[in-house]
Order: sequence, then C-alpha cells, then structure tokens
Amino acid sequence: MVSASPHHATSLGVDWRSPRQVEEVASYLSSPTLLGPKVGRYHGQMSMAERRASHTNFMRDDVEVMVATLAYGMGIDKAK
Repeated sequence: MVSASPHHATSLGVDWRSPRQVEEVASYLSSPTLLGPKVGRYHGQMSMAERRASHTNFMRDDVEVMVATLAYGMGIDKAK
C-alpha cells in the first residue's frame, strides 16, 4: 500500500506486511541511484531509539519516503 499525506505533497508512506520486507524495500529505495538518504524505515523489530529517530526524521521532512509495516506505519501521522 502506498499513501501520500494530503498536507505534505512531498511525503509518502509505503506499507509492507513484514519487517523483512520493510528492510528490503527501504534498502533498495535508498540506493544512491534512486532516493538515497531520503528513505526512512519503521517497524516493530527496530529499537525504540531507532523508531523514534525514524519518526522524528519523517516529521521534520528529513526523509520523503517512509517504508513501514502496516501496524507500525499507522502510528506515523503528519497531520497538522
């Protein structure tokens, strides 16, 4: 599933079923020939510090694409 925030035209969320899929897709998208450091990841197997950092980076628009599991992706909301 892919969703874009109506408030931030440059923000995009990509939801996957498993943490492994999140890691694979985020790794692929973050290659230098694609999006590079503009890709974040978010899933339940990350440490709390990693999830916090990913969430903060997404909220600050430091990343333009967030790849997340559906359950954890629901907690990332940029509504303003």
